[in-house]
Amino acid sequence: MKRIQHEEITQANAAKLWKLYQDVSNWKRWDHKVEESFLEGEFKTGSKGMLKPKGGPKTRFRLTEIRENEFFSDLTRLPFCKLEFKHELNRMKL
Repeated sequence: MKRIQHEEITQANAAKLWKLYQDVSNWKRWDHKVEESFLEGEFKTGSKGMLKPKGGPKTRFRLTEIRENEFFSDLTRLPFCKLEFKHELNRMKL
């Protein structure tokens, strides 16, 4: 299994960042690799959506775990593999 990790450090408030995550239709406004995305229903465990990366095919995903203002994960099934993305907000002590 291959694992890729990316980290960003910001002074932004976790609740404000969480609102950006919840607004799936507007991910393209702050993630330059997203061409289109939407969620069917509320931002909660089990909800399904679609994401189209720039230069890539549309893919379906399902939210698999939600911890408000802290963490969410989503799962995408592709032929011969599955992709799991984990998004975590951690408060940094400065």
